Amino acid sequence: MLDDVISEVSRVADIVTGLRALARNQEADATLVEMNSIIEEVTAALRPELARLSIRLELSLCSDGLVVLGSRVQIQQVLVNLLRNSIEAIRDEPVAAPAISLTLQPSGTSVVCTIADNGPGVAPSIKGMLFEPLATSKSDGMGMGLAISRSIASSHGGALDLLPTPTGAKFRLTIPRHIAVAGDRQPGQVSSEGALMASPRPLAK
Repeated sequence: MLDDVISEVSRVADIVTGLRALARNQEADATLVEMNSIIEEVTAALRPELARLSIRLELSLCSDGLVVLGSRVQIQQVLVNLLRNSIEAIRDEPVAAPAISLTLQPSGTSVVCTIADNGPGVAPSIKGMLFEPLATSKSDGMGMGLAISRSIASSHGGALDLLPTPTGAKFRLTIPRHIAVAGDRQPGQVSSEGALMASPRPLAK
C-alpha cells in the first residue's frame, strides 16, 4: 500500500513538473513513447474509481505497438484529464449502464486515441468555446483541463478535438506516429535531436 502511495505521489509530481514546463514555454524531454503502455498505466490508476462508480471501461488497444515521439508525462496528463472528465460527467448525472470506451489505432502517419462515454454530453452553451481557458460546466471547475490538453496535443504536432456523437461525449487525440528505422533507439530513450518545444499558448500558472 505504501509503495503504491509513493508511486502515485511521484507520478503526480512528474505531471506537475511537465505542465509547469509547458506553461513557461520551456522544453520538455522528447522520448519514444509506446502508447499501449501509457494507456495501461493511466487506466490502472483510475480503475478503483471506475469500480466504485460501477463504470465499465472498454479498452481497444493496438497490437502493433504504436510509438510516438514526445513527453510521456504530458501525454499521460491528457489521457487522465479526458478520462476524468467522462468519469465526473457520469458521476454528476448518472446514467443506466455507465460506460467509457478508449480506442487506440493507427491512421496514416498518425496515432489516434478516441475516448467516448455515454454520459450527459457537452452542454451546447459551451461547445463552441470548450477548449478555451475558463470554459467549464462544472460548478467547482476552473476550465483549464481541456485548454491545457489541447496545448499539449498541439506541442506534439497533433490535435485534440470534440467529435459529434448522438449520446455522451467523444474526444479524439491525434499524435504523429514514429516509424522505427534500423538502429533506432528504444521507447524511453531521450531524443538525440533535442527536446520537444512546448506550445507558445499562454496557460494558467
